[in-house]
Amino acid sequence: MNITTLEQAASHLIEVGAVDMSNMNVEGKKLLDACGYNYGKDSKKFIDRQIVKHGLSSGEDYTFDIIVEGNIKRCIYHFTLNSANHILLAAMTEQGKSARQQAINLKDSVDSVPVEMVESFMADMAAKFLGQTEQAIAQVSHKYEAQVKEKEHLIYKKSEPISLTKILGNSHKVVQAANLWLEENGYQEVNFENRKRKGWSISDKGRDLGTQVSNASIFWVPEIKKIMPKTSELLDFAERLELKDMRHQKALF
Repeated sequence: MNITTLEQAASHLIEVGAVDMSNMNVEGKKLLDACGYNYGKDSKKFIDRQIVKHGLSSGEDYTFDIIVEGNIKRCIYHFTLNSANHILLAAMTEQGKSARQQAINLKDSVDSVPVEMVESFMADMAAKFLGQTEQAIAQVSHKYEAQVKEKEHLIYKKSEPISLTKILGNSHKVVQAANLWLEENGYQEVNFENRKRKGWSISDKGRDLGTQVSNASIFWVPEIKKIMPKTSELLDFAERLELKDMRHQKALF
């Protein structure tokens, strides 16, 4: 991976999920992982080495917490996004190390530059960095939302498919209304035999929610109720259509 600017470093840290978006800090081990370092079991020693190497200041560039678990003490580091960017940038490429040194040189020589020029430069850099960071955050958020929607979609396949009668109860009027709703919304298609209705065939849209158990019957996962109208609405729909209770007939639904 070729990362040669601070903006690219920030975007990469956000994309790999190393940044805590609530405070824009980066946990130490996640930072080492993003850098590709092989730190073994003693991550603290490796992190301390990075702190010394880059001249970072406690309380300004990073903080740490001591966590006690039984007889074991662990030190958890949290780096500011800016300091994490520099560590990642120096780790990735020789060009990155050179870019970081230029940034350090600029900081060292800032006293010799007019304040107005420095403020203008910093404002331009901040605006550019903020714009690219917001764009990276938006891209990550879009990916996250897509994954959440996909997970919500997959929940429908968690349960074993059963008949609509078991899902909706013993009211055949409600089941008939539900079947008509499923047909109208493209989850199934009505079958005909000798020009008479003969059960249902599942559509491509319905395959994520149901299973064709015979030539005329479909079983659905119970979670399908999440997308269907309420039972009271189905019953009202059945009454308006004057659907008959087929309890004593050979049901087609």
